Amino acid sequence: MTEHQIILLPKPTPANRLSAGLPPGEKPHTPSVDRQKNRLLPKFQELAKAFHQRTVELRDDPSGAEPEMVLVMETAVDFDKFHKAVRKIEGLEWITEREETEILPDEDFYHKKDRSKKLGGRFYLIMANLKGQKQLLSLWSKFCRNPNNPAIEHNFRKWKKVFKLLKEIRPWGPRDRLLDTGLEEDWLARVKEGRDRIKVEIELWYRVDEVRREKAEALVTGIISGAGGTMVCSSTIDEIMYHALLAELPVQTVEEVVHLSDTRLVRCDDIMFFRPQGQAAIALPLDDPLQEPLLVRDQPLPHGEPVVALLDGLPLENHALLAGRLVVDDPDDWASNYLAKERLHGTAMASLILHDELDLTEPPLSRPLYVRPIMRPDPEDFQPIRQETMPKDDLYVDLVYRAVRRLFEGDGVEPAVAPSVKIINLSICDTCRPFHQLLSPWARLLDYLSNKYKVLFVVSIGNHVDDLVIMGRDGENATDMLVHSDGLTRKIITHLIGDALPRRLLSPSEAVNILTVGAIHCDFSNVPSVGRLVDPVNTSCLPSPINKQGPGFRRGVKPEVLFRGGRQLYEEPPGFPGTTASLSPKFTNGPPGQKVAAPGPAGMLEATRYTRGTSNATALVTRTTALIYETLDDVRDQPGGEQLDDGWASVIIKTILVHGAAWGESQKLVGRLRMSDEKLNGAQEKTTLARLLGYGSIDTD
Repeated sequence: MTEHQIILLPKPTPANRLSAGLPPGEKPHTPSVDRQKNRLLPKFQELAKAFHQRTVELRDDPSGAEPEMVLVMETAVDFDKFHKAVRKIEGLEWITEREETEILPDEDFYHKKDRSKKLGGRFYLIMANLKGQKQLLSLWSKFCRNPNNPAIEHNFRKWKKVFKLLKEIRPWGPRDRLLDTGLEEDWLARVKEGRDRIKVEIELWYRVDEVRREKAEALVTGIISGAGGTMVCSSTIDEIMYHALLAELPVQTVEEVVHLSDTRLVRCDDIMFFRPQGQAAIALPLDDPLQEPLLVRDQPLPHGEPVVALLDGLPLENHALLAGRLVVDDPDDWASNYLAKERLHGTAMASLILHDELDLTEPPLSRPLYVRPIMRPDPEDFQPIRQETMPKDDLYVDLVYRAVRRLFEGDGVEPAVAPSVKIINLSICDTCRPFHQLLSPWARLLDYLSNKYKVLFVVSIGNHVDDLVIMGRDGENATDMLVHSDGLTRKIITHLIGDALPRRLLSPSEAVNILTVGAIHCDFSNVPSVGRLVDPVNTSCLPSPINKQGPGFRRGVKPEVLFRGGRQLYEEPPGFPGTTASLSPKFTNGPPGQKVAAPGPAGMLEATRYTRGTSNATALVTRTTALIYETLDDVRDQPGGEQLDDGWASVIIKTILVHGAAWGESQKLVGRLRMSDEKLNGAQEKTTLARLLGYGSIDTD
């Protein structure tokens, strides 16, 4: 590696979060007080009517449930410490808030310099019971009679500002509970499969008061039972305000939810979201692994405590490349029902972390790799090799929470199993949960765990396995496009730039404290010809067409970094006429790609195969973090090295990786290959490049 001078960093200090929104001093146009009265009076009247209806509905309810309603309050600006003003009103409970950057302007709220520009503001979510609703309406009435009412100014001055700048107020309703959840698509897929029951994740509003939280869960559980369903499990994680149930419901009940039928389950105000059960499943090609002799060099076995943890499928522990190099922790004894031939993904990830691509000859890591299985073969899959998936009788957010807590705090009476871990590899995503504005519970969990245990999560951005649809110009034949590599690469880049919505990153890769990794279309395999398959990218420094893309939370750059993920080939269906070519990703165990350890025929412990994708890139970045940690460990023994506090190792490693990334040749190539009639300014061009390239490809030297 290239030698550079070591620069020791000052002691970390906390920094205040920057407020998002308008530039300093710039305020949007807002309506007058009289206009606000006219705008909002019908909305408050609707709220009062809705509360009355809810009270009537629950009057004869045997559960004795108190009428409650979640209110959505949308403002065009932030209000500092507004939650304190909410809590001053008995009967109102603060739930959460979220930043909103896509508020459409109208005749009352707009930017003064550009009336078409979208506004930034906040959504505030507040739970109100009957008493809270009456007090809120009373405050509104006082405001309408006298906006400068001294009583409002003295006790509830924030409310006075809110009423002046309130853009919308309404109840959280059935449509909100399904917005962008993918439940309808999942329900249709299950119906097509012939299922008569479907598992659904029901996320409840998190209640700070434990008694009210238990009461809400009991109410929803009763409604589920009354609809013919059963509760599989539940989870509450106070630190991330997470409360969810996993329920198995009849297909008819899910159909009623999807179609917003007037049922108790659809109307239940304790429910925030209905979602399909998370699907972190790995399906791999079924063709035979490579069986040529594997040259296993005589390398020393690792020593010391593990620094890297792999949460994945169970690897083949006795494989020649893995034997003696793993610390496998299987507290639930999943190995007893995990056939050797099915241990594909965990074996591949462990191989990449320990050895890099096998077509290289890199030395293995000097420390053992801790492995905790969080995936296992799908019991409902009847293929010869079942796909690996997270368990279907558990909430995966809770599973990951327990697995990480076990590392650092132990499990029950058992002590911490690997407190030395600094980096955790997660080459898994929830294919059912593309990112949309709100951080998912899984992302919130990783952010919390990162901070609590000072650990760096290295997370895959997710694979996009849909077809690439390449459009030619008038008179341009699809076949001609495919045989001219420069022209095809140009089309692919144009496609990636315009394919933003379907390529949204997958949970939990939107988390803020983690390091999210995308793939570069690059590997060290040797393949002289791809035959009839199509290599869509003719250079090794461009992002893989299989990548998901950013932006992340608050338009953060995602993925942060790119790394080698293998060359992904595509195939064209035969007989494709016209100016459009549809290319399907082709997954095989042969090259090109990255050579990794793999299960072989019975008794063979030296088999390999080729694989590719963002999971691979993530594993290789994790390997790089381990090498950086060893370097930092060496520096600590030098004069002044004590400043490199081991407690901050994860932060230092992330900083080194991101600052060691650059757009480089990728930026020039994307600029040269782009074919767009739209002229972008500098900021737009940077945003486009960041979505494709993140902060760039890591230069490990």
